[in-house]
Amino acid sequence: LRDLLESLSRAEDIVKVHEARLAEKETTSLTPSEVQDYVLTLKVRLTLR
Repeated sequence: LRDLLESLSRAEDIVKVHEARLAEKETTSLTPSEVQDYVLTLKVRLTLR
């Protein structure tokens, strides 16, 4: 249970970092390739944790 809570906390931190990065952009790109890159980055980071 402790490991699960730690994993959830790390995942939340990762999402917060990416949200902050997106907020720094004046506009968020909705091009499929950029959205796909973002999703893949999140998946990789979550599986590495």
